[in-house]
Amino acid sequence: MAMELSKRKLAVTLCLIPALYFAFATAYALAQFDFFASETPQLVRYVVVPGALALACLAVAVFCTAKVGIAVGTNVLAVLAALFAVEAVLTVSVFIAFAGLFGMGAPASNENSENTIQSYVVTGVNNALGVKDLRDALLGGIPREPTLLCSKDGKRIVYTADRFGFNNPDSVYDRKLDTIVVGDSLIEGMCLEPGKDVVSQIRKSYPASSALAKRGSGPLFELAVIGRFGPLLKPRDVFLAFFSGNDWENLSKEYKVPWLQEALYPGTDFGSQTVPLATLEKARRVIANWARAPVTYWDILWRTKIVRNFFALQQVGAALGVAYPKAPPPQPIYEDVLARAQEITTSWGGKLTLIYIPRADRYKGLLPRDFIFDQVRHQVLAAAADLKIDVIDLTVLFQQDPDPRTLYAQDGHFSDRGAAIVAQAIAEHIRMARQTTAWLRERRKAP
Repeated sequence: MAMELSKRKLAVTLCLIPALYFAFATAYALAQFDFFASETPQLVRYVVVPGALALACLAVAVFCTAKVGIAVGTNVLAVLAALFAVEAVLTVSVFIAFAGLFGMGAPASNENSENTIQSYVVTGVNNALGVKDLRDALLGGIPREPTLLCSKDGKRIVYTADRFGFNNPDSVYDRKLDTIVVGDSLIEGMCLEPGKDVVSQIRKSYPASSALAKRGSGPLFELAVIGRFGPLLKPRDVFLAFFSGNDWENLSKEYKVPWLQEALYPGTDFGSQTVPLATLEKARRVIANWARAPVTYWDILWRTKIVRNFFALQQVGAALGVAYPKAPPPQPIYEDVLARAQEITTSWGGKLTLIYIPRADRYKGLLPRDFIFDQVRHQVLAAAADLKIDVIDLTVLFQQDPDPRTLYAQDGHFSDRGAAIVAQAIAEHIRMARQTTAWLRERRKAP
């Protein structure tokens, strides 16, 4: 009798452990309902499936014999243990990539290292400065200063910022610009050697091109960038990049910032393109204070949600094709952002084009899941279509590649080859558009 009771307890314990794991996953998804349960695919993946698994394990523990319970519990735990072992291996490489994004892993060996500025999220600096009005906000980096993008393969990736604080040779402004590309870290050139970022490669075909991009930027911040620098530069073409990985969520956060909301208002004072020296000095002090408290490995674990993703088996799920992104809630404000960007651009006779950048996870996994990534894509493309804004949809272009995964680095940004392909697509779009414009001009002249 005692032996049977002991087996029964063991069976219940072995089944309850996975039941609790799946139940906790279900509860977490329900607690984050808007992200993980508000749309049918996410509801099925993050609530229905783990909830059913939890109930199944519980049912085995309660209703099945000890022998069956021990067998089921042991096998389920063995599968979970194997999955977590694989997740641990995959997480190590992801952690190393994220450490590089924070500039860790490479010695400061060049002579300008003491003056090198760690690349940062500009909105965070503005928050530290207590900015209340858009005209007083910093929208670029520190002009003409060496800026650390990341560390990669034991080497620091550094660029010298232009007069506005962006990743361009300052000489690009010696002539009238034809093209600007506005975006976030993918356009800034995160972890790409100088000359290999997207806009540097566009300059091979169209030298008068500039990237106005900083890490962490979202659609509303990028609208402010267009509003401040566009009327001065007056380029023929303005390309506005949308990254599906975080821009939808960034827009939701940015819209809660009062001074960023000002970018949507007609007659807004976007501020001077030349940042006052007093503001730059305050920004330098803020960045210096951050530098004196260097990023630790614990900081990376906290900021990147690696721990949460580990317990969610995120990397394994992505490899299998069962990791779904957060459900994108409707944001009609995005169309307002595009409309305002178009209005500003056309005010000097320029043309706005949207670049849709898919996230790397779209091209990972054994199971097809384009439908889940199209949730945000359809909303973005619909907003552009309503305003008759041209779109370079890189989703279509990347799908034609033999291995789209190679277009991205481990950290989710463009690889060298990915940046080259994107640059080629933008340059080809420019060429075709200008050929069409020239043809229409000649046709109007014809008798």
